[in-house]
Amino acid sequence: MLTIRYIDANGPIELTASRGLKRYFVEWAAEAFDWPYYSAADLYAVKKVLNEPDFPPLVILHDLLVRAKLVRHRQGALHLTRLAGQLKNDPASLWALLASRLLFDTDHSRYTRYGDPLLGNWDIFLNVINVEARNGVSEEKQCSVLFGPGEQETPHGYPRQRAALYIHVMRPLC
Repeated sequence: MLTIRYIDANGPIELTASRGLKRYFVEWAAEAFDWPYYSAADLYAVKKVLNEPDFPPLVILHDLLVRAKLVRHRQGALHLTRLAGQLKNDPASLWALLASRLLFDTDHSRYTRYGDPLLGNWDIFLNVINVEARNGVSEEKQCSVLFGPGEQETPHGYPRQRAALYIHVMRPLC
């Protein structure tokens, strides 16, 4: 909603040659979004200037807005589509569209270190989470119910299926 309002008020957002959002918008977004663990203060603690890859939630949001056909890249800028204009005053419909695209249509493999795909489908994941979470469940227990005991570990000692489940399912749900 903030991004749509920004474009509506200020015009299209300029893009870099690699189709990333320009720094002026990334800096504005860091301040305006105040995303947990990615606040402007957190981001500037590690970088002097902010590019889109330095703000991972913005990378995901940019991809999501394009895939949901709310914005499009045209003439070196990010423009609103007619659909975004229709949904800018209907937050519930906008949320429903973005949530379904993020959960069910987005391939989160791009955001994993190893490119691990999601093993299973959302019907199974949501059903198991619904049943197991009633009494509280750990991440390890959730993975053993879904994938069975024992799994391959990453070079850093973290189970790969657990990492993939977190990146593809749990993080988007959160």
